[in-house]
Amino acid sequence: MNFKRINIKYRYIFQVAIFIIYAVLLSFIFLFIMNRIRKDRDISQVFQKLQSQITVNHNSYQNFLLNTKNGDSFYREGENYYTNEFQNSIALIRDSLSILKSKTNYNNRIAGTALFDSVLQDLDNYQAVFRQTTLVFKELGDRNTGKIALLINSSENLLSLFQGVEIPEISSFPIRLLEQESEYLANPGKAKYNEIMYLLDELKYNPALSESESFSLLMVDIGQQVETYKECLEDLQNTVNRLSGNSEDAFYTMMETSLVQLNTASKKLIVTQETILKNKTRWLILLGVLIIVILSILYVIQFIAFYNRLNRPLHNTIDYCYSLSKGKIPESTLKTEVPLEISYLNENLNRITISLQEKKTFVDSLLKQKFDTDLNLQGKNDTFGKTLIALKENMRKARDEQIKHAEDNQVRRYQNEGIAKFADILRNNSDNLDKLSDIFIKEIVKYLEAIQGGLFLLENDNETLKLAGAFAYNRKKYLTRSIRMGESLVGTCALEKKTINLSEIPDEYIEITSGLGDAPPNNLLLLPVMHEEQLIGVLEIASLTKFDSNQISLSEKITESMASTIINARVNSQTSELLQKSQQQAAEMAEQEEEMRQNMEELKATQEESARREEELESILNAIDQSFYVLEYDIEGIITKVNQRFLYLVNLPTEKVIGLKHSQLFGKSSKADSLFFANIAEGNTVELVEKVEVNNKLLEIKNTFSPVRKKAGDTLRILNIMTVVI
Repeated sequence: MNFKRINIKYRYIFQVAIFIIYAVLLSFIFLFIMNRIRKDRDISQVFQKLQSQITVNHNSYQNFLLNTKNGDSFYREGENYYTNEFQNSIALIRDSLSILKSKTNYNNRIAGTALFDSVLQDLDNYQAVFRQTTLVFKELGDRNTGKIALLINSSENLLSLFQGVEIPEISSFPIRLLEQESEYLANPGKAKYNEIMYLLDELKYNPALSESESFSLLMVDIGQQVETYKECLEDLQNTVNRLSGNSEDAFYTMMETSLVQLNTASKKLIVTQETILKNKTRWLILLGVLIIVILSILYVIQFIAFYNRLNRPLHNTIDYCYSLSKGKIPESTLKTEVPLEISYLNENLNRITISLQEKKTFVDSLLKQKFDTDLNLQGKNDTFGKTLIALKENMRKARDEQIKHAEDNQVRRYQNEGIAKFADILRNNSDNLDKLSDIFIKEIVKYLEAIQGGLFLLENDNETLKLAGAFAYNRKKYLTRSIRMGESLVGTCALEKKTINLSEIPDEYIEITSGLGDAPPNNLLLLPVMHEEQLIGVLEIASLTKFDSNQISLSEKITESMASTIINARVNSQTSELLQKSQQQAAEMAEQEEEMRQNMEELKATQEESARREEELESILNAIDQSFYVLEYDIEGIITKVNQRFLYLVNLPTEKVIGLKHSQLFGKSSKADSLFFANIAEGNTVELVEKVEVNNKLLEIKNTFSPVRKKAGDTLRILNIMTVVI
């Protein structure tokens, strides 16, 4: 059989079966060996714990000796924290020994019960010695209890006898006794004891006291107290010797001896146990080596199985990386339950994928103008994430700027449309002031979305404002259509020449009437109609809503244009009246000249009247010359004369204008050609409105061409009275 041609499926089935058998055998043997080692380790740990517990117990005893100070609760109750700690440590040691002894079979095999009994006996002895030590320690006492307290009381009684005694030889005795007593209590010993006894004998047999008859009775008391003090001191010293004497019966010595015995027995038990464990460990190691040798042949199969187990997830990871390299973000993530190294790689790739998905979602939200989506950075070095966040902030700022720009454009468009709308209204209705006032107030109330409005114009007396146009005004308020300067809000606005914007309207000032009843407005806007600091009138508008700054600004601009238009309308009206009057007078003068030629006598009779009429005509012509732009042409349309007002308008000297044709001055686009002037020369008066450019200055002008004729009917010249349309 050719094994190279075996199907891969059967190869995997065969090798998986071998791997299972190998794994089962190895697992069984491994668990068996580990179980035996674990049991031995548990026992070893208990033994090690036993030794540390003995050390902790002895530390508790040392802490008891060092830290049981004067006033401790031990001297009253016979126990304190350190005695309880010592007893708890003894209990733990007994528990450890019980655990070890409970392993009956194992302990019989390694040491038997003799070692345990020896340790327990030494432990009992150690505990008994500690109890006796604490009893003697309590008997010794402190400054408030025990034999130390008796000694201090006896000392105080003795020293009280020296109060009032003024003998130089014994005056230092109390101080010396107190010093030596304090040194003795701080560090009890035979040397200090002998020094105190010597001091007491010195006092007792002091000749200064024995020779003084006045102190004979005091000497008896001192002798008794000295003997009492010696008894207390001797009793205290005996107790100290029982604790810390040099003999083997001293309790401190007995504690150290019992501790040594306990440590020796426990160490012997531990050494015995360690020896057995080492022997068994060697046996287990040999067994393991033997198993490895036997199963080494199966290692190749295990390696192949491991390779197959590694190869498949590795290929998955490679395919995953290939997809990422082509710009595709996988929807699923790699499995992490694979060998450790590949698991680390897969986890990192999964993080990259999740991060890319989050960033894609984040970018999609930015494209949809959703700027409330947050992006979690993968770390402080996530430069791509930081760039996207910066992009979000830039896009947010750009959107805010765009919104602001759109709002500004809307405001500008609102104002530009309003200005253009009212410019058309003013231009188309500039020849009739009454019609202009009505249309203007109606349209501005609608455009500002207000409810009511009125336009007041200043009369010629400069003291009275008259209502020229109104929209939706109730009759009750405007029964009187004239307002004096300074009266009411309208008169105040006219007097101050400032805009007034009121949100708190005076009671009963004005009401808005509808089918549902009457209601006061919420906002009242009054604007002075001004032209070059000259008051023309006042515009009053009432609304149920508040006027914003854009509406107020627009209204102020429109009133400026309105003021100019009103002035021009008034001037045009005056001009028309003057023109008609001048034409009538010119005809009358022509008739008079004809009559003069026919009848000189009649001329002489009327000479005075004619002179008067000529003077009046000259004043009219002067008025026209000062109020309008006046040009004179010959019958061919060549300019022969201009007034100074026109020269100032076009900013040209006289010599630059005289001798030019109308089309040369105002441009070839002008309709006033030779045929036009021929028509006028025939006696026709023509009005012409046109937009022209003179000396680089754009003008929209209204021309009134009139022929100046002889009485016989021949045209002498052509007169053009011009106005500029605002």
